Amino acid sequence: MGSCGIRHLARCIVLVIVIQLALLLLFVSNNKTMTQLEDAAPKKKSEEVRIRDLQAFEESQKARPNISNFKFSRQELRLQFKEIPFVPEDIFFDNKDMFSCLHNGPSDEGSAENLWCRPRPLFATDMKNPCFFTTPRLDDLERKPRCIPYFHILGTDKCGTTDFHARLVRHPHIIKNDGNMGKETYFWCWLRYGLWMSTTIPRWYFFNYVGMFFTTTSKEIVAEYTMTGNQLITGDATPMDLWDFRGWPNDPQNAGLDEPAALTPHAMRHMYKNPRFFVLMRNPVDRLYSDYLAIGIHYKVQRTTEGFARDVRIAISLMRDCLKLNSTRKCFFSDVMYHKMPVRLHIGCYSVFLREWLSVFNRRHFFFLRTEDWHTNMTQNLERAFQFLEVDPLTEEMMEDITSSEIPNPTFTKAELGDMHPETRALLTEFYSPFNDDLAKLLGDDHYLWR
Repeated sequence: MGSCGIRHLARCIVLVIVIQLALLLLFVSNNKTMTQLEDAAPKKKSEEVRIRDLQAFEESQKARPNISNFKFSRQELRLQFKEIPFVPEDIFFDNKDMFSCLHNGPSDEGSAENLWCRPRPLFATDMKNPCFFTTPRLDDLERKPRCIPYFHILGTDKCGTTDFHARLVRHPHIIKNDGNMGKETYFWCWLRYGLWMSTTIPRWYFFNYVGMFFTTTSKEIVAEYTMTGNQLITGDATPMDLWDFRGWPNDPQNAGLDEPAALTPHAMRHMYKNPRFFVLMRNPVDRLYSDYLAIGIHYKVQRTTEGFARDVRIAISLMRDCLKLNSTRKCFFSDVMYHKMPVRLHIGCYSVFLREWLSVFNRRHFFFLRTEDWHTNMTQNLERAFQFLEVDPLTEEMMEDITSSEIPNPTFTKAELGDMHPETRALLTEFYSPFNDDLAKLLGDDHYLWR
């Protein structure tokens, strides 16, 4: 070979080496960037978001009609309850073939991340809590554990979820997450759609959600298992996950649809292997009053029994009128209705939302509990909850210590303000009665009639 050919070959070899080095540096850079994003624990909402949320709430309180001599009967509600299809007992089922990867990640048009563009994580088969690693190589220095919840307390707001979770995590094998109060992440209901209570915020990706379980939770779960063999589990107790489907139009799977094809349970069915769901439900009349008072505290708004009576009439009137023209799903999952109603009336219509969950997950995934029964027999229900999670039973002394502690985060305003007017209670009882009937039939338990 001539000297020109040798020089040409040498240049080609150098060029190939340079290209390979450049690609390697790019891969390392991207990998570090992704790792940094995943490791960064999502920050709490900023002061700017808090102010915008307050302004949006105040705007929604303006120009309320004054409804006097209001009359209502349950027969005025045009209800269409969703039929529940047969759901097989395949606890590991992945619905990846039921939805398509239309595009990956939020788009400029406002769409949420398409979770079906992400494969279900490759969970470690020897660990009870669903955990995986950033790389399969055991000798990789960048290998880090990632975990997502073993269980969810799906709802419901003002039904005792904070108290239930606080006692649940007193079990030595159940630990908190890195979210608000060690329980709430807000990802599935709000953050993946860029929603907050009354305003909007930047959307989150699934890796942001995983970050809510990394700083302490994932490390503790994996370290405990590695050192002792103990199987720790963690959960997500965001009480809006059960019912807040307002972001559905922003899911790529629902583009152009009049009603949603994919909701939170569908997304969880894809990303989770075998989740456990707790659902706490309280007499919806009492739940609404407690919710009204709690939101008043949150926004520092004066509450009165007269104001509650007025707002209940307005909300029932708005929902009745919406149902005359639209389906039940369209009214109950509407962001417009959410902001129009002065009280969150629809949350207590539990069966409307449970039908969505039971259309995706088999009944064996759920643990249903009335708030009233939780407070009446806490020990027995806590034992049942531990059995449902398949954790070791505790001694009588440990159970006594857990159940005798004070209730966290109670709402004191009701004691100061007094009960709602009897007329308001009667009106709400009439409104919720068809939904309670459906719930009792759905769960096969007349205690959910709250009579």
